[in-house]
Formats: sequence, structure tokens, C-alpha cells
Amino acid sequence: MTLVIAVLLTIATADSSALNLADLPVFQAALSENTSIPLTVGFQDLWGHPENFAGQRVKVVGHLERRFRQGPVGEFPALVESWISDSSKNLMCLVHPDRGEASPSGQVEFVGTFLRPIRYKASDAHRLVPLIIGAGPLVGLTPSDTTLSQNKENGIDRILFIVLGLLLIMMIARKSLNRPPAPRVVIDPTPEFIS
Repeated sequence: MTLVIAVLLTIATADSSALNLADLPVFQAALSENTSIPLTVGFQDLWGHPENFAGQRVKVVGHLERRFRQGPVGEFPALVESWISDSSKNLMCLVHPDRGEASPSGQVEFVGTFLRPIRYKASDAHRLVPLIIGAGPLVGLTPSDTTLSQNKENGIDRILFIVLGLLLIMMIARKSLNRPPAPRVVIDPTPEFIS
């Protein structure tokens, strides 16, 4: 059963991570076009502080793992449910209207409204995943776009590497400056041989 059918058939429960009928207006509104500027976020942002991003327009980047199509149901258009993973293999669920566009592969970018983390059944247990709903579609990234997004993700790592490198250079320089000077070697003039 796909995500959309689960939304339509689930009734409100005490489990705040399950989709319920109260989510339908937000879900439907998020499927419409929105021109506001999105916040660029990652899985850790949505996972660590979902309350800061709930209802916000966000942009996410990840590797496309799976795609499912759902025909129209009631007032909902045909939908595509895509699952992407970040560089740490954390999953995000993206939902947008199906307009029959070709499916990109590899690294993709998506802009939509972050609803909240939702529960899904994995092969071994129930898990939570950030749900982002938008007017779509997924945008395939070129290798240069992918490198740029990876560089943004690895920025802190690079800064840390540079700082540690500079500290190492300073320690080596300090040791060499604190070393006592080498003794002067006096060389006598070369002897003359008399035959």
C-alpha cells in the first residue's frame, strides 16, 4: 500500500508519527505551486529539529533510491512517491504530482513543504522518515552540481583538516626554532704535503 493510500485510509490515532486525516489539508496545499524561496536543508536538520522546519518550504538533495506511482484518488491527482538518501544513507520520502515526466537517476534535488517525520514499515522494523510534499518534479543534478553539493556538505571537514594542518606546521616550526644551534665545526686548513 503506498503512502497516499495510507494517508487517505488512516484515521487519527495517538501515534503522532502516523499520517492522519488532519494532515490532508496541509498535504493537498503542499502539492500546489509555491514560489517562496526554500531553505536548503539536509536530513540531519529535519531529523534533529523537525519543529523548526514543519510547514516550511525546503530544498533537499540526495541519491534517488526508489520511485512509486499512484493513480488519482478522490481529489488527489496521480502522485509519485520518491525515496532519496543522503551521503550517510539516511532516507527522505518525497511526494509530488505525476506529470508523466521522465525519471531522473543518480543525484536529485527536490523542493517542497516539509510535513514532519512519518512512520513507515521497513523490512526489519518500523522507522521514521522526513516527509516532504511538493509540486515537483525531481530535478536530476549533473556531476558538477553533485560535486558542489558534496563540497557544501564537506565544508566543515575541510576547514577542520586545514586547521589541523596549520597546527601541525606550527608545532614543527616551533620545535625547529627552539632547538639549540648546531655546534660550529672548525675545519683546519688542508695540510700541505712535502715530498
